[in-house]
Amino acid sequence: ETLVIVIDVVILFLGVRTGLIVGSFVPMTMLLGLIVMRYTGVELERVSIASAIIALGMLVDNGIVVAEDVRSRLERGEEKRQACIDAGRTLAIPLLTSSLTTILAFMPMMLLEGGTGDYLFSLPVVVIILLLSSWFLSMFMTPTMCFWFMKVKPISGADITSQSTDDTNIDPYSGKFYRIYQNFLVHLLRFRYIVLGITVMIFVLGGLAGSFLVREVFGPGDRNQLLVYVDLPAGYNIRATDNVVRRLTAYLSDRQKNPEITSTIAYVATGGPRFFLALSPMEADPNRAFLIVNTENHEQVPEVVERVRQYFLSDIPEAKGRVKQMWLGGTEPGFVEIRLIGPDAEYLYEKGNQLLTGFDQIPGMLNVRSDWENKVVKAVIAIDQARAHRAEVTSRDMAHSLESHLSGVKVTEYREGGDEAIPVLIRSIDEERDTIGDLGNLTIYSSTGGTNVPIDQVASGEGMWELSRISRRNQMRTLTIELNHEELKAPEILEKIRPLIKNLDLNEGYRWEVGGEIEEAIEFDENLSRVLPPCFLGIIILLIWQFNSIRRPAIILITIPLAFSGALIGLLIAGAPFDFFGLLGLLSLAGVIINNGIVLIDRIDSERKKGLDPYQALIQSAIARFRPIVMTTITTILGVMPLIVWRDPLFYSLAIVIACGLAFGTLLTLGVAPVLYSIFFRVNTFK
Repeated sequence: ETLVIVIDVVILFLGVRTGLIVGSFVPMTMLLGLIVMRYTGVELERVSIASAIIALGMLVDNGIVVAEDVRSRLERGEEKRQACIDAGRTLAIPLLTSSLTTILAFMPMMLLEGGTGDYLFSLPVVVIILLLSSWFLSMFMTPTMCFWFMKVKPISGADITSQSTDDTNIDPYSGKFYRIYQNFLVHLLRFRYIVLGITVMIFVLGGLAGSFLVREVFGPGDRNQLLVYVDLPAGYNIRATDNVVRRLTAYLSDRQKNPEITSTIAYVATGGPRFFLALSPMEADPNRAFLIVNTENHEQVPEVVERVRQYFLSDIPEAKGRVKQMWLGGTEPGFVEIRLIGPDAEYLYEKGNQLLTGFDQIPGMLNVRSDWENKVVKAVIAIDQARAHRAEVTSRDMAHSLESHLSGVKVTEYREGGDEAIPVLIRSIDEERDTIGDLGNLTIYSSTGGTNVPIDQVASGEGMWELSRISRRNQMRTLTIELNHEELKAPEILEKIRPLIKNLDLNEGYRWEVGGEIEEAIEFDENLSRVLPPCFLGIIILLIWQFNSIRRPAIILITIPLAFSGALIGLLIAGAPFDFFGLLGLLSLAGVIINNGIVLIDRIDSERKKGLDPYQALIQSAIARFRPIVMTTITTILGVMPLIVWRDPLFYSLAIVIACGLAFGTLLTLGVAPVLYSIFFRVNTFK
């Protein structure tokens, strides 16, 4: 689709032959990139494919810029061979610099550490490979294709598409659209300080829009699968769990009630294999189970999720079901953890129950669960050592008899099929161990005297409630409460529950902290802020080396956050969260803005070196860059438009950022950048 859009737009602006030349540039760049990826060990997976989509808007620009420059030279009457050589020669360094600055913008992703860095490593690698491939082909393939196939007659007419050659005073920029843009630019330069003030106001509005955006690391996935976690109260045995799972799978397999479900697999008392990188299997427990449910397509998943939740509420009241969609990244979107940390387990359990009660009363709250679960009954056996000694019963005899009664002990093995050994256990029958009271009828076998002694003659017992689990984090007792919400994102959930947490009034020595998606976002920001400054410094050094100036790079760097303002405003209007892919969209946007700015300022300097007045050089250079910038903008925006129209679950925020940011960034490059140049270099604009 993107290739067709690129060809159509370029044909509309430059004609059929030029459109086909640029159209051939895109697949050739992708093929060269795939070859390099093959030898660098980068696989084709979700992140690498997303990287190719992100790089597409930037790599197309190189081909368009070179092809458009060759066409402009031919329209001015230059000899074809020399025009192709000069286009590549004059644009080689500016386009290389713009590609390298974009690579440095993505370099922090390569330097990230931890699970997120491993997950995203292929992203900057693919962008680097494709951008360098694009520059290489734009320097050699595009001029060659233009020399072989481009046919353009010198023009001088009054229309942008005129092919007349009667006038010897050749001006390829005398068309109607160029004149409109020239008049617009003249007025901007005349009132440049007013334009600068309006730009600052828009920048402030962009910052305000960013403060209202909901932060999200990764959004929901698009896999045609859902996950079901079954939690029975602690103390239930595996047979009770298996019974619940069989009832649940029978319901899920009913084609009349669930026609969308194609298959189901269940794991009782275990979390199953780690079939997905971002999925951490649950701990094995006899009262828990895990199911994977496959549907026909991913659009059906939300409806099935809601239906299964309702089934738990109506038909399986003895168990709590946590039904979830698949997700991307390391943490489930909207997943919040509240950790209570301190020395006293009973105090933590009490405060945890207080939070659980408060969370359950919030409308729309889902999957509220404490990892310490509920208390269980424990039988405490106190051995009277004096009486046990007289009866020749040892503590080991007591432990062995209790184990054989409750759990069973291995007495032998049954071998079947050669190497397969099946253990044979001896254990009391179910009717003799249904309740704790049955322990009073147990007899203890004395290994010394060879007699059976009733347990009540040598020991006494009592039942008591005890915590079923005490978890620790960094060697500290930590109770963790998990929760989601039907509609709210993780930051919104935290603000919703913050008053309940403050009402805990924790004693000294106790504290709470946030985990889940919010913690992952904080860690990601910390890692990114650590590696971002060196890369940003590299961009500045590269721009200073390119222009041998401070003011020229400053113009380009100022326009980048202004373009971000348009992207943030677009996200707020569209109601999209600012997620990880939105951040990638900003990096991609920065690459395009830097590219346009470098080529524009380099063109201004070239015109001034030819002896043109600074004001005329500014006007002529902006007009010369008008067509390729507009073409790049239109092709990129139309390329991501299907993602916006169909609200793609993965790349919706990225598409919004690129479309809105690039539309606003085009106005900046064509309008505000010349204004900044005129201010920084004191160009007289009243002519």
